[in-house]
Amino acid sequence: MLDEKKLSAEAAEKMVEYRRHFHMHPELSFKEFETSKFIRSHLEAAGLEIMPGIRGCSVVGILDSGRPGPTIAFRADIDALNLDEKNTDKPYCSQNPGAMHACGHDSHTAMSLCLAEAMAEHRGELRGKVKFIFQQGEERQPGGAVMLVEDGALKDVDYIIGAHVAPQYPVGSIASKAGDCSASVDDFQLFIHGKGAHGARPNLSHDPIMCGVSIAAELQQIVSRVVDPLKPLVITIGKFAGGYARNIIPDDVEMMATIRTYDAGVRKLAEERIREIIDHACKMHQCTYDLTYEHGYPALITDERSVELLKKTADRLGWQYITHTASMGSEDFSYYLQVCDGCYFHVGSGDGVERFLHNPHFDIDEKCMVTGFECLLGMYNQLVFLENESDK
Repeated sequence: MLDEKKLSAEAAEKMVEYRRHFHMHPELSFKEFETSKFIRSHLEAAGLEIMPGIRGCSVVGILDSGRPGPTIAFRADIDALNLDEKNTDKPYCSQNPGAMHACGHDSHTAMSLCLAEAMAEHRGELRGKVKFIFQQGEERQPGGAVMLVEDGALKDVDYIIGAHVAPQYPVGSIASKAGDCSASVDDFQLFIHGKGAHGARPNLSHDPIMCGVSIAAELQQIVSRVVDPLKPLVITIGKFAGGYARNIIPDDVEMMATIRTYDAGVRKLAEERIREIIDHACKMHQCTYDLTYEHGYPALITDERSVELLKKTADRLGWQYITHTASMGSEDFSYYLQVCDGCYFHVGSGDGVERFLHNPHFDIDEKCMVTGFECLLGMYNQLVFLENESDK
């Protein structure tokens, strides 16, 4: 069994170094070329085998103890967001315009990479195999997890562990909950094609703006009047664009929306009604349309066993356990949980300043990486060395 406190103390400075390197050099989803090279080179230097046949920028490192035991996987997401960072007072501010680690993936990668190096150094104390999955494209649907599952990254994995920093919780805490944790997500892009005209002669037009307004209003009726109010559903129109000037009715309008729920039946019903509303509204306004409806991540559901293992780990290590509040956000770690057992938890990263994920001012208290590192390694110890002993 590995000493979590000792190894985290030894890795603390290196985690900050790696995190700041990734933060200064962020790369967007499915374009994490230099990030991938950095990870691969450090894994190889630590003596890990790089799994062949993995597409894109994802990297899977394999550490084989040579002794019987389960295969445990750790997953870190490596992509950044399309944002211009505003933390220009920080020495590690993004140097890549239009890209920023505003969701903490830099810290996830730093924790996992240091964990891989530490466990490789103590290979003789391990059992079974350990896989370190560095995943591309978590921020873009359908998500990099799909490709990794298809490429066999989890073929022999018994249990997978993932963590995400959470600015709403204080440093020194971890959070999770049994059941619904994050929602499924679907998106659509809609182009409405009408007939433009002078703004003073609307009778000569087939107005795509009014058609879009009608659709926008009716979509919210799905939430308030169609779906069981005890089953959450969010339909948000994030883009509604069209027009040229105040006195011109345009030919075309574009709309984009996101649809989120925990319930598979609600997900199916929402799609059916959305398609009906769009079709009927366009016919009523004498418009045509092109609709692209994309199915994204499934809901992330955590089982009771994983929560209990995490609670035991937090208690043993002296970290605060908080029952997580479910979110309508989405996370493609859910794909892994459809293939094997696993645990996904949140690491408190609050630095005393109000922070939000996906915001140009996002940052973390870097001490949170010690908590994350210890809990990741602690979960490995709990699964491999301690769980069966506690059942005796």
